[in-house]
Amino acid sequence: HFYSSSRNIDFARLVFNDQLSLSGTNPASIEVPPMKKVRYSDVATSLLVYTQNYFAGFVMDHMMKPNESLKDGVSEIPVKYTLHGGYKHYLNGHTSQYNEESIFAAFQYRSQGKYDQMELGAYYTRLPLILGFWYRGLPFVKSYKPGYANNDALIVNAGYQLKDVKIGYSFDITISRLIANTWGSHEVSLIYEFNQNQKLRTKKKKDIVPCPRI
Repeated sequence: HFYSSSRNIDFARLVFNDQLSLSGTNPASIEVPPMKKVRYSDVATSLLVYTQNYFAGFVMDHMMKPNESLKDGVSEIPVKYTLHGGYKHYLNGHTSQYNEESIFAAFQYRSQGKYDQMELGAYYTRLPLILGFWYRGLPFVKSYKPGYANNDALIVNAGYQLKDVKIGYSFDITISRLIANTWGSHEVSLIYEFNQNQKLRTKKKKDIVPCPRI
């Protein structure tokens, strides 16, 4: 798809070193503001292949490598590549949305410029409970500095589904060198799925994408 963006800096909200004094803040600075706003257009494309149990996709973003520099220099946004896929296995032999027991495994790989990241994980579902465990990093393949392992986080997920409503909790456990400053982050989600009535889904079966439900 095609999209456009704009960026700018509000210099009125910044305070520079030459504005600080014992008597307070001086209103003027010798710093020269860059251009007020930069606008650019960009293009992204994607491909998705799916069945009832499998899915795989590819995304290419920032294909035009736009220049987002606020000065007269060049600061191109590198092309971003994303590859993802997954498989869902139903343990109870059927795919009823309210009486499901399944294992769902998936991955996502992202690359932009010199940076890469991989996410691997799985969910175990036995409704109404959903449990998940994920790993984020790319060890043994690429390190940005000698002795610096490309590890980021372990993610633990738990959720509860009540018909069309899902309540989820996620905790990212930091395993990189940032662990000295932060133990991780918490996330709580509330999801409501529309048009999940079984009669309605059967009636409009042609309009429903048969992609695995997470």
